[in-house]
Amino acid sequence: MVQGRFSSPLSLFHEIREALVKQDGPVCLVRRHKKDRQLHYEVVILQWRKDRILPDGIFRAAAWAYPGSEQWGTYGWTYNDAAKARVRYDETRARMARERFTEGQKGLPEAPTESLEG
Repeated sequence: MVQGRFSSPLSLFHEIREALVKQDGPVCLVRRHKKDRQLHYEVVILQWRKDRILPDGIFRAAAWAYPGSEQWGTYGWTYNDAAKARVRYDETRARMARERFTEGQKGLPEAPTESLEG
């Protein structure tokens, strides 16, 4: 399990303070606080992003990432109450373990591989 400081690209731009509270595979519980706003918690299922070039020409290598805003409610949830966030984290972690992971696997699953054949 990885714990401690957690940073996303939005952290610097929006002055967001965040900390990774718990992680099991791609399921994360993150504590966030934006300047002058209430502390909140996010439960996310990290998503695999392929190599891509952004509209401004910047290259982003393939990596595990936060779900996009259009995926919120399916792969990400926000809570003001820590206890409710922990319940969602535990439920999501258990569901992911049943659906996608073999017993005893730790950390993120291997990155998806793409076939070079048509």
